[in-house]
Amino acid sequence: MIVCPSCQSEMRDDASCKFCGFVAESIDGFVAFAPQLAVANNNYVAAFHEKLFQLENNCFWFSERNNLLIWAIKKYFPAIESFLEIGCGTGYVLNGLAQTCHKINYTGADIYTTGLKYAAERVPQAKFIQMDARCIPFRDEYDVIGAFDIIEHVEEDQEILDQMFKAVRSGGGIMITVPQHKWLWSATDDYGCHKRRYTRHELTEKVIKSGFEVIKIVSFISLLLPL
Repeated sequence: MIVCPSCQSEMRDDASCKFCGFVAESIDGFVAFAPQLAVANNNYVAAFHEKLFQLENNCFWFSERNNLLIWAIKKYFPAIESFLEIGCGTGYVLNGLAQTCHKINYTGADIYTTGLKYAAERVPQAKFIQMDARCIPFRDEYDVIGAFDIIEHVEEDQEILDQMFKAVRSGGGIMITVPQHKWLWSATDDYGCHKRRYTRHELTEKVIKSGFEVIKIVSFISLLLPL
């Protein structure tokens, strides 16, 4: 169900609300539920999308993360039919999933439409929308929701997890990746607009607080840690 980001009532098919009068805008051809944040905000730099689009295909970190996500979907969500990625950026993850898990209906969402342009080029079969992850305009809509290196960019990370719980269907679940170990904080985190790095306990605690049960939590790219 699509719900109004303003009053949380069910919206019409044209993304308008008959109760409070909210109407989603169209920006760069994408339905925009939070248009005031689509151009600039302090959680990320829109110009990064062009750089990422150029780098992702040749960087092992992104490909190995995709391999892990594909493994997790096949193992824990074998019957998945619908998948929403919040903060999908340039669509690298969605493209990787779509090439392997063909029968899933994919939706990508991002706060910036600059990234959605690249994502739509990469994954033309997917649907893309602009939104604020702190106010996801869906209720009981998706089998699985993913947030990959996203919630560390937002002060209100607990709100995002709460919203994911609201938007996922009963019996579904979420997949999240975040940067680990606060003592690894560096200039790269500042440059990337990170608000925090997580401990295993902190992330587990926040996910459970939102109503989820933690099935699997694991570190990845760990062999690089000594370096």
